[in-house]
Amino acid sequence: MSQNLKIQDVVILAAGKGTRLKNITENLPKALVPVANKPIVLHVLEFLNQLGPLRVHFALGFCGEAIRDFCAKQNLENLSFHFYENDLYDQTNNAYSLHQITKDLNRAFVLIDGDLILDKATLEQALCSEQSQLFCDTRVDRLDEEAMKVLCDSPDSQSITKISKKLSIAGSQGEYIGLLSLQADWATALAKQLHTDMQNKDYWNDYYEDALQRILDSEQSLSPLQLTCIGESAWCEIDDQDDLDRAHLLFK
Repeated sequence: MSQNLKIQDVVILAAGKGTRLKNITENLPKALVPVANKPIVLHVLEFLNQLGPLRVHFALGFCGEAIRDFCAKQNLENLSFHFYENDLYDQTNNAYSLHQITKDLNRAFVLIDGDLILDKATLEQALCSEQSQLFCDTRVDRLDEEAMKVLCDSPDSQSITKISKKLSIAGSQGEYIGLLSLQADWATALAKQLHTDMQNKDYWNDYYEDALQRILDSEQSLSPLQLTCIGESAWCEIDDQDDLDRAHLLFK
């Protein structure tokens, strides 16, 4: 249990089908794919349980009942679970899934992508934060075109102005790893932006990072959204078999 928690709510996005893992996720949600003999999401939940008490809000879709059942069977006494269904998971992206939660959650929260494994210290840093932060790997030599890249307002600044897969590798300052800590002002702004966006079906296949970018572009009077470097901490976002193989090596 951490004595310095500032945030009590954690959002985990786990609605997608994980199609790039092919036969592994044919009848299994990606969050339950084993890494080092433990489902992806359990790596995170066990750390959260050690840091709690916390409220964990899941966005579910494909095989969502399997995640509900899995959570019910775990001995995670410091976590309370809340589940939100994205019934259109096969027609929408994670912005729509997050909207199902932020309709009810309008306070500070930490967001974790459901295919992310990382270390306990980085999670604790996010939960103890008093700033809105995107956690990033700033080793730009590891970037590829598919990475969710970030840019700050100057080379010496940590204040984010751009977040997109479309940013050039040369013009980026790091990769967003899928861990986000939002204070109340940013959490409220994101909830409002998603509510507006999801009225338009053209935005249903957006990433939630697209909503963050629209907020940044709107120049609202918000606290800065800070780039937080994770240094050499181990992490892995598991999209395909190569990622899964790397995760087995990192977290064995």
